[in-house]
Amino acid sequence: MSFEFNPVNKNIDESELILDIKSVAKQLNKSKLTLREYDDNGKFNSSTIIRRFKTWNVALEKAGLEISNQLNISKEELFSNILSIWENLGRQPRRAELVLPISKYSQYPYNREFKSWNNALQSFVDWANQEEIEISEKQVQFLSTNKKSTGRDPSLRLRFKVMKRDNFCCVQ
Repeated sequence: MSFEFNPVNKNIDESELILDIKSVAKQLNKSKLTLREYDDNGKFNSSTIIRRFKTWNVALEKAGLEISNQLNISKEELFSNILSIWENLGRQPRRAELVLPISKYSQYPYNREFKSWNNALQSFVDWANQEEIEISEKQVQFLSTNKKSTGRDPSLRLRFKVMKRDNFCCVQ
């Protein structure tokens, strides 16, 4: 018995890969497509696409689709999302509740940034409970002489403290 090597998917054109991504998105009626959704329904393996385009997000952009997995999300955005969920639920959110429409982000950005959901919650609570920095008399004078208009919205930390104080209930 002799063996012969035949390369698979050797010369697939980029346009063919893009068309297949678009086809799967249309078939699933989605504007965002995950790797898993593509692997379950696509003609090629997602690793082939990633090798060709360097990242899945680049391939999605070339196919005219929305990015399904945002990277480099700031801690401020992650904390804002936790705050929003906490306010919505009126209690500490659980990892299983990090789903649309209640949460903008899944558990994965939290795992990337904080290594676990519990660490993310602890960091959020520590951040939200930080004491405001004392401002010296000179700083107050400097700030009052350099009046600069600022937004009227309170910071996320202050918003969380007020909501916590009021047990996440509307107080009139």
